[in-house]
Amino acid sequence: MTATAADAAIQLDLTKVNFDQDVTVLALKFKDKVQWQAPQEKEASLENVLNNKHIGSALNQIASTLHVGKNIFDHSGLTLDGMETKLPTGNLTNPAVLDWVKKNAEALYETGKGLPEGHYEGLSALSKDRQTLYLFVEGTPTGPIALKGIKNGIARIRVVGEGSMINHEIFNKLYWSSIPGIVYIQAPKERLDKNMTVIAVLLDSPLALHREKVGAIENNL
Repeated sequence: MTATAADAAIQLDLTKVNFDQDVTVLALKFKDKVQWQAPQEKEASLENVLNNKHIGSALNQIASTLHVGKNIFDHSGLTLDGMETKLPTGNLTNPAVLDWVKKNAEALYETGKGLPEGHYEGLSALSKDRQTLYLFVEGTPTGPIALKGIKNGIARIRVVGEGSMINHEIFNKLYWSSIPGIVYIQAPKERLDKNMTVIAVLLDSPLALHREKVGAIENNL
């Protein structure tokens, strides 16, 4: 594992880490006593993302802003298929980030706020018609990807930018209960992006969620 430090931030490269099947623990040893400082996050903007020299940080920022309902690609010149895009690029643009954006354009183009907490252990976004759920998967999962509380039926699941179909299974669904089962998605390692993979889950109708805490079914508006 390698680490680079700049502006009181540490960037860890975990691409070659042999992860534990359950929980991986990272130990960081410093030369001096550790001093903490409240992080000063830069406001997410398209320019900052495209010019970020650390691709992992840039992609996480993209996924995070989409997840909370802020789409920095609105009116940016990005096209649905990533072709003939007219994004504001320049000499500082990170070509790796730009290539990823074009490859996964459909998950960025006019998508909105992702799943509420408790439905997916990660970041996500929802298509404008609310029938395609985009899951952002960092690195290589150590097991199946789980979706909880999805009331809809699933038409198909695929890897964005590649088109490969992915199998899924549903567990703990009782025929007499209105509570949805847990959807387990098997993400094939050989098809994953080394930085961040986007998985598209096509639903049979606009997304509807089961929320046990409030005891009701509600739409993700």
